[in-house]
Amino acid sequence: MVGGADGDLIIDDTLIDIKTTKHLTFEREFFNQLIGYYVLSCIGGIDDCGRGKIKHVAIYYARYGVFHRVSLAECHKPCDLPKFLRWFQKRARA
Repeated sequence: MVGGADGDLIIDDTLIDIKTTKHLTFEREFFNQLIGYYVLSCIGGIDDCGRGKIKHVAIYYARYGVFHRVSLAECHKPCDLPKFLRWFQKRARA
């Protein structure tokens, strides 16, 4: 749908992206990227990962050995997700 985008790995209920950046900062761009991966997983699924299994997104800062995890429950209300997914699909096709 978007020309190829996916997180680096899934462990338990967490979708993880690995960063090798020099700066130990949680940029808005990183957050948007993680949410984008999550949304795409909701729309298209992930092999060997049941829908609804992902409950967290995270970044592992490889240079620093720091793992930063965010609960998706803090990011959206489950009842709002279907509407957002429809908007996202329409927007991605435009």
